[in-house]
Amino acid sequence: MKKSMFCMLLALLVIGCGKGKENDDTDNSGGMKGTTWAALVTEHPFLGDFPAYDNIIDNYTYNKTFSLESVAFFDYDCDKAEYAKYAGKLEAAGFEANPNMPSETSAIYSKTTESADLSVSMAYTTGSLAIVLGADAN
Repeated sequence: MKKSMFCMLLALLVIGCGKGKENDDTDNSGGMKGTTWAALVTEHPFLGDFPAYDNIIDNYTYNKTFSLESVAFFDYDCDKAEYAKYAGKLEAAGFEANPNMPSETSAIYSKTTESADLSVSMAYTTGSLAIVLGADAN
């Protein structure tokens, strides 16, 4: 279930979402270039449960549907080492990699806290890193 949910979120990241509120249960918003992790955490506090992403964040999308909040973003100017660096930060923070998805360029991580089930889906290809961070409130 979670794997299909994050595949859907990754598809939304690639396709893009419009700004504004679609209905009472869904909120989609985002921004283009030059966003920092600190700015995103200020705007979306649930991100404080995830390790900080140190590079500039491009083209992010926020989505809230019922109890699930997510932020998906790209880093369009990085190398494969950035993927490995963030994967290391996730593992150091107690996130577990999905063992059914072994890859050097994509991964799904999860962690359960008292307040939410956290998930991270990330993929690297040719100078770009896509990351989807989700929190489903308990």
